[in-house]
Amino acid sequence: MSPEHLLAHAQSLKNSRRIQEAIVAFEKLKGLYPKFPPILNDLGILYLEQGKLESGVTVLEKSIQVDSSQASTYYNLGRAYQMQGNFKKAATAYNKATKLQPQMVDAFFNEGLSLFHLEQFNEASEIFERLTKLHPNSAEALNALGICLYHLKDYEESLSILKKALLYNNLSPEIHNNIGLALHKFNRFEEAIDYYSKAILINPQYADALSNRALTYQAIQKTDDALADLDRCIAINPQHTDAHWNKALVHLLRGEYKEGWTGYEWRWQSYSKKWRRKFSQPTWLGQFPLKDKTIFVYPEQGLGDFIQFCRYVPMLSQAGANVILEAPKPLIDIAKTLEGNIKVIEPNGSPGKFDYQAPLLSLPLAFGTSLESIPNKVPYLFADKRKIEIWQTRLGDKTSLRVGIAWSGAAGQANDHNRSMRLEAILPLLELPFEYHLLQKEVREADEDLLKKSKIRDHRSHIEDFSDTAALIESMDFVISVDTSVAHLAGALNKKMLVLLAFNAEYRWLLIREDYPWYPSVTLLRQSKIGEWDKPLNKLIEIIK
Repeated sequence: MSPEHLLAHAQSLKNSRRIQEAIVAFEKLKGLYPKFPPILNDLGILYLEQGKLESGVTVLEKSIQVDSSQASTYYNLGRAYQMQGNFKKAATAYNKATKLQPQMVDAFFNEGLSLFHLEQFNEASEIFERLTKLHPNSAEALNALGICLYHLKDYEESLSILKKALLYNNLSPEIHNNIGLALHKFNRFEEAIDYYSKAILINPQYADALSNRALTYQAIQKTDDALADLDRCIAINPQHTDAHWNKALVHLLRGEYKEGWTGYEWRWQSYSKKWRRKFSQPTWLGQFPLKDKTIFVYPEQGLGDFIQFCRYVPMLSQAGANVILEAPKPLIDIAKTLEGNIKVIEPNGSPGKFDYQAPLLSLPLAFGTSLESIPNKVPYLFADKRKIEIWQTRLGDKTSLRVGIAWSGAAGQANDHNRSMRLEAILPLLELPFEYHLLQKEVREADEDLLKKSKIRDHRSHIEDFSDTAALIESMDFVISVDTSVAHLAGALNKKMLVLLAFNAEYRWLLIREDYPWYPSVTLLRQSKIGEWDKPLNKLIEIIK
């Protein structure tokens, strides 16, 4: 067969979807013309269609080496990289395609998607914004821009863009789902549920929408509905990691610890990926005896998580283990007060030789923790006596009851807009004839002026780490706090405390109850409605008057 006939035959096979035969024909052509880009490009595409990604990438890269002016080949190479999950290379390839052919809309769009997967949301949103200007009626481009803005935490603009996208395609389940996500951030939960429900009605197999609706049901304490949605999601996609993780959180919130701690291990494929460590030593989940063994325990998640769950570390020592505990820097000194054979090291410090390793928040599972068996012997952390004396000198003569106070936590926490308060909201509390002392290290800019005018004594300049905060807490008669690491520290020190909780507080605070089995010295004062602090604040004032 002549080369001309062979080329016509190969293209005919390709057009008639006889992919394997077409690959054989194009391979023969490549042997005859190893540097002819159209042949290499067609062959690369055929390999991609067969799922032979490495072969496709090799051929397409060869085509680019021969002629780097091929926009379509860069586009196909970007597709190949994208299919491999190599989004960095994909973004570069798409970018080169658009440089050569500025009107190649698919390349622009896929470059934006690749940047989105790389979590380069600013860069991705710039691309999608350009696309919306070129194609203002494109629901797909508007939807992509809207979800980028969502990840940039510009929820108001995100919602506006997404609703605009819906005007051009009101049958898109993805757009309905994304509007639900944005509404959730505004605590417009019933509306969010309506949009998720529309997405599911359009596509009953839409697992992500079921998982997201479950989160919103959880936020309004409809936990039965949440579990039903999560079970349905997992039935559709048994490997839906976020659904497994969220299901565990619902069980933990309900105090169903057996199911909750087991499911909590799904966090490594979902929320907690960034904290996962890889070791050759096995993870200890209670399956091996610890006597005379060395176990390395490392932290994960927030400072409050470390404070609450480091109570398990002395239990490892009591089981006969030599314990090496890595602690977050602000908690190193206070962690050294844990009782037992425990060596505390700094973040990323070398643990030396060890037999087993354990992420800190896997220890409740390892010890088979139920509501009845929570290790709530307190205190398990201790303030430095010398620092307590320094604080007592600094505070001077006591004129009335001393109250430590924290009304807001770290601004970056996902639910901070619900768990934290403005200083203005607690002004009625400050009218009581007590000494008030600031326990939190971070104060919002909007609260700074009012703080200076208030009767709250500001001790931030004297607080270096949590050992200083612990000594200050021990100098108080009681503590008032929202859900922050300060609350966990006061609980671990067994200080009498009242905690103001948002209606949709996280799983660790359980549901409804006013006592808290993890910290016996704590009383919980909960919102009865999202965003309304008046009722728990009024109850707090009645209690402490």
